[in-house]
Amino acid sequence: MASESLLQELQDTQLAVELISLGARMQLLEHTVRLSRGKMTR
Repeated sequence: MASESLLQELQDTQLAVELISLGARMQLLEHTVRLSRGKMTR
């Protein structure tokens, strides 16, 4: 279902933002979050 995948992407984005604000490195983000590297670097 499209709405569930959109919700999951939003949750992953929020988690990535929080982890980055805490100083997380790209390796941790790639392991923890299901976003592409391209989306995380934008």
